Amino acid sequence: MQLKKISNLNHKYLNYLVFLFPLSFVFGNLFINLEIVLISILGLFLYKKDIFDLKNNLTLKILILFFVAIILSTLINLNENFLKSILFSRYLIFAMVLSCAVKKNHINFKTLFLSCLILTAIISFDVVFQYIVGKNILGFPSSTFHNSSIFGNELISGGYIQKFGIMGIFFAAIFFLKEKNIKSSTGFVLISSLIISGVMLSGNRMSLLLMLVFLVLAIILIKELRYHLIATLLIISSVFYTVLNTNENYKMHYGSFYGNGLAVFGYVKDELLRGPYPELEEKIKMFDVEKDRKEFEKKFYSLKYRGEFLGENYELIPFGSGHSIIFITAIDTWLDKPIIGNGIKSFRITCLHKSHLPNRTCQSHPHNYYLDLLNDGGLIGTFLMMVVIIYLTIKKFWDHVRLKIRYTDNLIFYGIYLTFFLEMFPIRSSGSFFSTYSAAFIFFLIGLFLNINLILKKINS
Repeated sequence: MQLKKISNLNHKYLNYLVFLFPLSFVFGNLFINLEIVLISILGLFLYKKDIFDLKNNLTLKILILFFVAIILSTLINLNENFLKSILFSRYLIFAMVLSCAVKKNHINFKTLFLSCLILTAIISFDVVFQYIVGKNILGFPSSTFHNSSIFGNELISGGYIQKFGIMGIFFAAIFFLKEKNIKSSTGFVLISSLIISGVMLSGNRMSLLLMLVFLVLAIILIKELRYHLIATLLIISSVFYTVLNTNENYKMHYGSFYGNGLAVFGYVKDELLRGPYPELEEKIKMFDVEKDRKEFEKKFYSLKYRGEFLGENYELIPFGSGHSIIFITAIDTWLDKPIIGNGIKSFRITCLHKSHLPNRTCQSHPHNYYLDLLNDGGLIGTFLMMVVIIYLTIKKFWDHVRLKIRYTDNLIFYGIYLTFFLEMFPIRSSGSFFSTYSAAFIFFLIGLFLNINLILKKINS
């Protein structure tokens, strides 16, 4: 009896930690890592060997192979980040703990979704307030193109709302739409409009695009919310139209996004078809890039020096948002070691070997999850992760459609499904797949999603 009480208490603690997970992203990487460590340790204590039960779980086996591939790639390349590749495995334990907790029905999804709603609604309101007043509730000023709310100089408020806001919107649907009346419907539409308006006025353009994709998909897939979300889309469209016609800075900001987005694929294709630059490769031999990395980096970050090095015989594409040039560089560095990649967090080093070429640049990461995976894990690591992603987005969806799921559990499924689908959307700019901020969120969703059909089937049987 005493053991059962202790076990139940530990389950409560686990849910407290899951409830606080969205809040850890507000406070930064230290708190995110603390959450991961605490959830993993508590899960190992609670579930012990059950966590490592891989029977009938091919997806988890493939996920383990992915982590092994990243470690081996880093080791083979004698990458200086080998220790980081080992530490990256903490996300595997984290996902396995969450997967086991879901399988045993120990995760309270409603409290998690409630946490997402509270935080994203508060931050969205603060972003709107900051846009209208010129500073947020804490006194942080609005900038020309962005309203960062409580994040200050970090322009991530839209990304944060987009990551957790979808689950928040689905909790609003669970809460407001139990009763079918105008008051409840109005409450849901207003909350949804506030959250998406927060993304829009944050100035994070890709986050807004993803939220619009979410609205379209949710309207198609979830008939219970269809008319409410159409009303939300109409309100958001009206707000967006008003903003663009009353704020020249935002009009230019979002207008350039459209133009740059259309141009990216053409620029990347044309540059890659142009082929190598053997004459520049000869010139670069005067440098020992690895030995004199700082000096090399300093020289080629100088536009004047790059101009002198290149001369006038090379066609340069417009910089725009910079993503075309980053993507070209990332594809170029991946092609040097296409099978095994260059090891974890290698792009910031390998890009130096390309920075002397036209239409190349050096950044800390490729700004796209899949280019990041190709660079660091090669075709092997990327294929393994793609199998996991495809399984979760296609097989889990098909299994769900075949189940007769009640209203609340249907919304829980779609809240996690659409959040994961948009997070892994291939045609988007993103942070680094291997950063704490991105990896914690991705493997959190994978952990919740691996066994979600099992638990929903139990609930509805």
